[in-house]
Amino acid sequence: MLALAAESNPTKVSQAVTRAIAQTMLSDLCFMIYLTDNNNQMVIAGGYDLIREDSLEGGSLNKGSIPMLANSLQRGRPLRMPASSTSADIKGLGDILGLTNPGHLLSVPILTPEKESLGGLLLLSPYSDRTWTAEDQAFLANIAMSLVPIIKRNQKLNKLETEADQARTQTIQLERRIKELKQQLEAAQAEIQKNSSMEMSSLRVAQEESQRII
Repeated sequence: MLALAAESNPTKVSQAVTRAIAQTMLSDLCFMIYLTDNNNQMVIAGGYDLIREDSLEGGSLNKGSIPMLANSLQRGRPLRMPASSTSADIKGLGDILGLTNPGHLLSVPILTPEKESLGGLLLLSPYSDRTWTAEDQAFLANIAMSLVPIIKRNQKLNKLETEADQARTQTIQLERRIKELKQQLEAAQAEIQKNSSMEMSSLRVAQEESQRII
């Protein structure tokens, strides 16, 4: 956890956190979930498979497939659910992860001191069939609390990076527009010069005709 304090890559942070938690809690699967867009969207930032000893890719979550989990994370509440639960969440997680049964579920929110939910940690035991106790929940909640400064910092870095990308895009668009305007100006100047030459030519013809008449 201390080593993560200096890590600035959000993907590496989520993978390192989920690996550490999976190893500590002896959880078959561990995922870090973020809430985005004013809690309207849920994203798996990353995960770890303890049995295969492999990091798992992130992705978006359909809240309709996991109603109880989505509701608990949005409201900042922990959730424990047995593998035998008839909740749509068990089937939903199974479909999302490609598992017949995702096993026993434990989820705790990642809460700021102001009780704002940033997301949560999710543990599943599809292989070992390990059940989760109140002590497991309390321990995981303490870990989640310690992650808040790291997540906040990463969110700030992501925001700054997004703003920098937007500024770069605007600069490119402005440079393109300036180039277009220069081309238009050059074309207008060429047209003016052409018209001026034609006008001068007409004036000379008129002058010569006047002199001939005189």
